[in-house]
Amino acid sequence: MNGSVFKRILCLLLALCLLPLTACGKPSEAPPDGGTASSVSTAPSATVSTTATTSTTAVTADTTVTATQTTEKETTMTTTTTTVTTTTTTTAAPTTTTTTKIPTTTTTAKPQKQWELYWSDEFEGDSLDMTKWNIETGTNGPVVKDPNNVKVEDGNCVITIEKDNPRDGYQYSSAYVTTAGKFSFCFGRLEFRAKLPTGQGMWPALWTMGDNYFTLGNDEVAWPRCGEIDVMELVGASSESGNPFANKTVLTTLHWGPDRDSHKEAHKQTLIFSSLSEEYHTYAIEWDEKKIVWFVDDKELMTVTLDDPDMGTAFLQKHWIIMNINLYEWGSQAYNETTPELAHMFVDYVRVYKEKK
Repeated sequence: MNGSVFKRILCLLLALCLLPLTACGKPSEAPPDGGTASSVSTAPSATVSTTATTSTTAVTADTTVTATQTTEKETTMTTTTTTVTTTTTTTAAPTTTTTTKIPTTTTTAKPQKQWELYWSDEFEGDSLDMTKWNIETGTNGPVVKDPNNVKVEDGNCVITIEKDNPRDGYQYSSAYVTTAGKFSFCFGRLEFRAKLPTGQGMWPALWTMGDNYFTLGNDEVAWPRCGEIDVMELVGASSESGNPFANKTVLTTLHWGPDRDSHKEAHKQTLIFSSLSEEYHTYAIEWDEKKIVWFVDDKELMTVTLDDPDMGTAFLQKHWIIMNINLYEWGSQAYNETTPELAHMFVDYVRVYKEKK
């Protein structure tokens, strides 16, 4: 064999030996479905066991949810199922949440009635309006009723009681002003604003009397069967008596019954912690078919239910209005030599309201 042939044979042998070495690497595995090794099927019908990690970012105005999913295959790799659980949580991006309670008011107070003015006298002129009022004459207890003892000035009806020349044994004169026969009402709110006289034996009153007083005949029967509502009475006491309640106690009273011998009443004394003679106060009743409620300056003082059979129709009929000053005659508060010789009651207004329906 010549040299050139030997070299060719040797080169051929070397080439044959090197060929297996180039194929020694690990062969790539083809997936069963014929896809590439790097692809993962996410088709709905595929079955892949996955672990899903969901991160959520929420913004107050626009809620943006970003889900990041990490998937790992089962070792069998025979079937692949994709199970992704996404939880969306709307959470304000790092903010501090402050809860503020809305102020609320809870009350158990009774609802207030709504009133509309029905009748009034504001005493704005310079004389008493005789289309609304009467000035009585005659006597009552220890006083003579004198028309000269009432006048209108400075927006007030002024009733005066004074000690003057004896008249048939009566040392004092005063005035009684009424609406009898000119105005009466049944149910509603009656309101007086007044400044009162005080002193030993002084007895000012703002009150009402039932319309049938005049038709019942004998006075022994007419009163108290007609009914009487004392919106306000004051029994004065001497300022030297040392009584801290002197001239500061208001009486509220209701009178009824078939006759004087069977007279019934409900009354209460209420201490008012301010001057009744130096300041104006508002005295009122609110009256309906079931009860009467008394007030001073809108503070409730007393309530009487109208359920006594002896009341009859006394408080289911109209009543007329009375304003007067008299002298008290009984007990330690009776008038005596220390009683003022001159005193006044100033009534700023009288108003009657009906309930607004």
